[in-house]
Amino acid sequence: MEIFLEKQAPSIAIKRNFWYNGLDYIIHGEMSERVMNSAPEIWKKVLSLMEGDLTSTTLSTWFDDAEALSLEADRLVLYTPTGFKRDIIVSRYVPHIQKALRELFSADFEITVLAEGERAFFPARRTIPLISLS
Repeated sequence: MEIFLEKQAPSIAIKRNFWYNGLDYIIHGEMSERVMNSAPEIWKKVLSLMEGDLTSTTLSTWFDDAEALSLEADRLVLYTPTGFKRDIIVSRYVPHIQKALRELFSADFEITVLAEGERAFFPARRTIPLISLS
């Protein structure tokens, strides 16, 4: 179920996570915009922001098959198919990912990177956090 706000509404100054029905959404900017983005959409924006700091070869080598599984209030969970890539991303590129997320949300994020065999153990959240717009 995707939720969109159709009518014009005043601006909101918060950027917070909203998780519903297995999808992550972010409330941001003008409420008249599409106000919710999935973790994969945010991940595309993060990759785009990292283009300024990393070469295209670096991005394609280490992030071409990485995918965002979840974006929570203060944590991004990524998946990459090999433990080797996971170790390289964690040891070299987490600060770049955090910088891009800070540019998007003006907040600090923890980065969790899962590899093959670990994805099955990633817990699916089944609760919906309350969001205050005031």
